[in-house]
Amino acid sequence: LMARVYPVSSRLFHAKAHRVALDLSGITDGSNILEIATGSGEMFSLIADRNPRGLNVGIDLSASMAAVTQDRMRKRHPEVRC
Repeated sequence: LMARVYPVSSRLFHAKAHRVALDLSGITDGSNILEIATGSGEMFSLIADRNPRGLNVGIDLSASMAAVTQDRMRKRHPEVRC
């Protein structure tokens, strides 16, 4: 249940932190990126936006959260293999 509504709270409370972290990360297109604790995928989607031709791998301990993220990524980024 939380996996479906978590993105709303993430956008409200973490959007600025996600932007700052992404800017500080130095990710450039063509990078190999591993995101641990992907959650519902807000940050992972931003990474895919910045790195469309690279390798983006996300993992999460929650199978439900991983499935939600995978579904969202397939819809938002059909070019990304997930």
